[in-house]
Parts: sequence; C-alpha cells; structure tokens
Amino acid sequence: MDLKKLKLCFLELVVLIITFMIIFITNLIYSVAWTNKSYIENESLGGSMRLSSTYDLYGESLNDFYNKEDSLNILNNTYVELINNEKINYQEFAEQHLTFIGDYKGALSLVDGYDESFINQETKGGIITPLKSVQIGQKELENNHLEEYLSEGQTFSKDDYTFSDDTIRVIMGHNYKEIFKLHDKFSAYYLSENKIECEVIGFYKENTNFNLAGNDGVVDDYIVFPLFNLSESQLSEKDFYKFLLLTNKVEGFICYENLRECNVAIDEIKRIANKTGYKYNIEALEFECPNFNENILEYDISLIVSIIGIIVFILFQILLFLLYRKKIINTLEFKSKKECYIYMSKILLIMLFEVVLSYSISAHISIYLFSLLGYSDAGFIYLPYMNSIIALTLIIIVKLIFIKIKKKYKKEED
Repeated sequence: MDLKKLKLCFLELVVLIITFMIIFITNLIYSVAWTNKSYIENESLGGSMRLSSTYDLYGESLNDFYNKEDSLNILNNTYVELINNEKINYQEFAEQHLTFIGDYKGALSLVDGYDESFINQETKGGIITPLKSVQIGQKELENNHLEEYLSEGQTFSKDDYTFSDDTIRVIMGHNYKEIFKLHDKFSAYYLSENKIECEVIGFYKENTNFNLAGNDGVVDDYIVFPLFNLSESQLSEKDFYKFLLLTNKVEGFICYENLRECNVAIDEIKRIANKTGYKYNIEALEFECPNFNENILEYDISLIVSIIGIIVFILFQILLFLLYRKKIINTLEFKSKKECYIYMSKILLIMLFEVVLSYSISAHISIYLFSLLGYSDAGFIYLPYMNSIIALTLIIIVKLIFIKIKKKYKKEED
C-alpha cells in the first residue's frame, strides 16, 4: 500500500473514531439529563416532609432561643413567610397529645402510650392520662371540607382558631363516644403544664381518614382540635406557652408532587431560615429529598448540546463520504457515470447502517455507564439492544451484497 492510500485509510479511521465519540458523548449527556428530569418529575415520588429545627440537637438550645428578646417575632415572621409562599405547599398539622386530668375509664387504644402504665398516672398535678390527639390548621380544615366527616355536632369556626386561655373546643373520633357525649367538658394539660378546659362540639364518623400532609390514618382514636393563631396583642406578651405554640405552627409539613417540587421547597426553606433567623434542620430535609440536579446538566442545555453534536456528526459523515468517494475513484474504474452513481449509492447505504449501528452501540455504552452510577430506566436500556440487533443484521446483509458486487467488478476488470 502506497503512502497516499495509507494516509487516506488513516483519515478514515480518525473520522470514524471522532464520529463515534461525538455520538457517545451526546448520548451520555442527554441520557443523564433526560433520566434525571424524568426521575425528579415522577409524580409517584411525591410525598411530604416535616419541618424541624436544630435547637437542642447542636449549638443553640431551645431555652436559649426562647430567652432572646425577639424570639416570638422570629417565629411569627417565619410563619408568615411559610403561609404566604406560593412555591411551597405548607400544611399545618401536628400530633400533640392532650393530657386528660381525672379518672380515665376509656380503652387503651385511645391512650398515647404502649401499655396500661400510662393510664391514670399519679402526679403532683393530679391523676393524668395522655390521650392521642392532633391539631389541624384553619386552611387545612377549609380546603379538605372536614365538616363532611361529622356524624354529629359541628365543625370549628374561625373564632375557635383564636387562642384562648379559657376553653378550647374539640371534636372527637368515633371511639370516644364510649366515654364522652356532645357538649361534655373536661380538663387537660396542653403543651407542658398548661391547664385548659375542653368542650366536645362534635364526633367524626367511624373510619374517618383525613389523609392530611401525606399522613394516611384513621382518626377514630384521636381528639382533633385547632392549631391556634395568636393575635398581635398576644404576641406582645411573651411566655413559654405561646412560644411552644408558635414552634408547632412553623414545624408543619411540606407536601410535594415530585422531587423537583421537593428541591424547590428545600431552597425556599433555606431562604426563609436565612431571612428570619429560625434554625431549620436543612440536613434532615436534604436527607429525605436528595438534590438530583446537583452537578448534572439541565435538560434544556443537554438538548442543545445533543443537537450541536448531531450537526457536527452529520458534517463528519459528509467528510467520511468524500473520503470514501476519493478512495473509490482512485482504486476503481467505471464504464459509465451511472455505474459510478449506483456504486456510490450502495456506499451511502452502507454508511447509513453503520451510523445506526454506531449510534446504537454508543447509546448502549453510555446508558450502561450511567447505570453504574446508580440510575436505570428499563425502556431506555431496551431500545439500544433492539436497534443494535436490527442494525447489525441489516449491515451484515448489505456487506455481503457489497462483497458480491466487488467480486463482480473484479471479474469484469480481469
């Protein structure tokens, strides 16, 4: 082989390697971004996460925070930011037990404890029993039409959500009918040692399920009461009771439909924490909702990169065809232009199938490498297999035809 033909073969090899790498890299970039986009927008991965703080975990304690002059303002400002933020779906929902004062005669299933030792405990404040209970925000009450679940009595009014030192109104789950009646009153401790009077204003139907904040649970064994709001005058008078109430209001649930919404919510909580000074436990949120966008190209950018890659790939294919053409013209003699065009058309056909094959193989390799990083997509992996098998079969057939044609031309030349 002379030097000229050797250079031509070398150029063919270089162009083939470059075209293969272009397809491989663009496939890798696009498959990573596409799979990431599909994953974070998958609605089956929706859910909820509860907000919590780092107080008493490390650094500043809850008591230290309370002793700050502006602690109530920090909590109230944080709450205002949460409920007015349109980027997050914040729900006020808290499991906070009421401690019944007096001789409890109900079932163990209603008690917030795992055995009978929790029933009728003797303390300095009298005989007590912690009962299962939940607090619901005013917005959640209205949006979920919880009045429809009542078997008797009435639902909470707007005034019931205003914090009062006198009496709070409660609605009982179905199983409390055994020990309470409509309009019954009883004493209880709420938020530590704060004694309050409770009035029963209604009962929920049997097997009532609120499904609030992603918490799917029947409320037959629960007492339901409002998650109270504080007026401006109440905020001006600082005490630990109000402080604890406000911490409940800012540590509700963030609901999301997919991981993209989850990541947006975490970013918003970070912003709110920086603005108000409330120390949210961001690490706990990030553990529940990993940031899949980190260090991964955005889908739109990857699409542009892929399109540019395909354009460059086509240009290199044209270059490859020109090299093939030069090689054919230099090595073969044709009787007519028609014969030359037919031969070149067959070369183009072969190149087409080689392109399909190289694309399929490179796509498969890129997806395989991507799966090693811990990602997978059944449909995306299945497709290159089929493409490769079909392309390989067709290319073998065309190659056999090409060899036969080449032998025919060689015979005619001899």
